[in-house]
Amino acid sequence: MTKLYTSVVTQKGQVTIPVEIRRALGIKANDRVTFIIEQDRVCIEPIAESIETIFGAIEPIQRPEDFQRLRDTAIEDYVGDVVRNTEPDDDVP
Repeated sequence: MTKLYTSVVTQKGQVTIPVEIRRALGIKANDRVTFIIEQDRVCIEPIAESIETIFGAIEPIQRPEDFQRLRDTAIEDYVGDVVRNTEPDDDVP
């Protein structure tokens, strides 16, 4: 069964992807998509983000990076989150 969805192109060339298409493709806000031209048709596909595709997206604070310090900081942050989420409420008897 073929379904037809329409959208308007803005002056900047932007188009809103209809919600039904976003759901069907699993596209969420800030996801990246790719456009593929196949003869007289254009296809849209979500880009699967992986560690390889985002490598280098963030500049390190310092070089060389202190991976032990980064690991320790990540563990401390995680433990802090766990403790905050497991502390008993004062109003619970």
